[in-house]
Amino acid sequence: MPYYYRGALFLITDYCPNFRIIKISDSSGRLVLKDYYSSRDSLPSWNYGEIRGGTPLLSRPKAQNAYLYGFVHSHLENYKGYARYYFYTVIRFHPHTKQLEYYPKPLGESDAEIDNELIDLWKQSTGGQMKVVFPIGITHHADGVLVSFGIDDIRSELRFFKWDYLTSLF
Repeated sequence: MPYYYRGALFLITDYCPNFRIIKISDSSGRLVLKDYYSSRDSLPSWNYGEIRGGTPLLSRPKAQNAYLYGFVHSHLENYKGYARYYFYTVIRFHPHTKQLEYYPKPLGESDAEIDNELIDLWKQSTGGQMKVVFPIGITHHADGVLVSFGIDDIRSELRFFKWDYLTSLF
């Protein structure tokens, strides 16, 4: 999960079992990746599988703090009748203190009805074995963020989250 801090580009590469950040720089037209931070401290408990990657991290415009926000995913095996079931939640990260927090509950799933053609495609592509919700992109929009998701490996979806809502979760 990439983020910018003080004009430099960083990448969170791991959450579990170690929290790891690398710094990305440019040297004569070549990208240079250098370990920047690593912690063996355990993250707060998340009951929905191991936290994985997700969206880049963004700051709230005109915020009084330096927190960056993004979305991550995880999954559980053999849940609700699926071999693999995915979850997502919002995180916030303070780039100076390296404090990482996440909302302790999964955020909502799509209630949109899927037409029969998409259901057939999903069954063919996954054998009906996964329930996938995977956050991949984020951008500022109005007084919040638009987040793009891959859904069930057959479609994509955009969801809008207001900044006031996201910050209220912490």
